[in-house]
Amino acid sequence: MLNMVLEEYNNVEIINMDFLKLKPINIDKIVSNIPYNISSPIIEKIVKEYKFSKAILGLQKEFGLRMAAEPGSKDYSRLTVLAQLYCKIDILKTLPPKSFYPEPEVDSIILSLTPFKKYDLSVPEEFFFKIITILFMFRRKVLRKVLKHYLPKHIKKYSYEKLIEDMDSNILCKRIYMLSIPELVDIAEKIWINLNDKLKRK
Repeated sequence: MLNMVLEEYNNVEIINMDFLKLKPINIDKIVSNIPYNISSPIIEKIVKEYKFSKAILGLQKEFGLRMAAEPGSKDYSRLTVLAQLYCKIDILKTLPPKSFYPEPEVDSIILSLTPFKKYDLSVPEEFFFKIITILFMFRRKVLRKVLKHYLPKHIKKYSYEKLIEDMDSNILCKRIYMLSIPELVDIAEKIWINLNDKLKRK
């Protein structure tokens, strides 16, 4: 059907395949109503692998609110950090189920994603998201407690005592879901330095 509708346009290429298996291609704008059941891997692929100037995305409302959440809110999560590390997120509109046919069982939301280079990671991206994933497993616990009792179960061979010497006491007293993205970046960088310093001393 799409081939028939667009057959008169010679500047359109239709790629019929699984997006998650598609190698990144040159693209400027992204407009999509993303399948709700695989939103997380699609968002991760878009923000990490594609260079674009603007994306307008339709998503499940609950998922979209997590992407646009502020520190300290109930929706603030690893997904928030993933999305906002790379993009400015704006909520454009919410849509009730009756806006679609057939009607979904949930409300929807339209977000605008504008890429920016606001945060420069000095640690490997994979390591940063490993730390973020671990921290948000304990999102309501105080950072000091997570670093002392929970992080060592996932990240071996780092010095807790040395780490907290280099950290602001006010940050250590915050709960994970209250930490801003710059604070999370700083925490990951300090853990990375701590680990590498310990390896050098060996």
